[in-house]
Amino acid sequence: SRANKDQHIAYARELAGLHGQTGEKVEPESLATCPSKSKAGGKSKRPKKRKPRIYVPYEAEVMEALEKLKGDKLPNLYNSICSISLESHTPIVAIGAWALFESLSAAAGRNIGTDFPSFFNKSRLQNYGLAAGKGDKAINDALRRVSTSGDVTKHDGGAALFNGQQLINDMETLKNLLVKCAEEALSKKT
Repeated sequence: SRANKDQHIAYARELAGLHGQTGEKVEPESLATCPSKSKAGGKSKRPKKRKPRIYVPYEAEVMEALEKLKGDKLPNLYNSICSISLESHTPIVAIGAWALFESLSAAAGRNIGTDFPSFFNKSRLQNYGLAAGKGDKAINDALRRVSTSGDVTKHDGGAALFNGQQLINDMETLKNLLVKCAEEALSKKT
């Protein structure tokens, strides 16, 4: 401001007196043409935001295990879960995942009065060679989420699962469980 003009001049002279200052006038440059700090070795660019995945990843090992059971229901359910876009259809995929675990665990011997998270108890996980103790927490949490979200989505008038990224992570966490459960179901058929 004009009221501080004398202070500004004094400050500018003080800056001009600093070591390394030439007093030479330089033509103004547009900020748009100045090299960015990242190119000049300063701060690096921020990482690009990753695009969210929109499909549950298809695992050939899971499909092969389900196809050994003979029948169309389980392979078709799994194929649908992996083929339907989560962008607009997460609730229907959640119900499909719930149905896959319900049907597969029933084929492996689950009683009607037992929910599938309870069927996959610590002993069964150990028999499958999957993580036990503190290591089974991720599996149990994923099972509970698939069970609860599928059940709520199917039965409640307003609540549903809309977090497709969590469903993807849960299905990836449960991949080996699906394969081992299919193997158990196959052993019950023979």
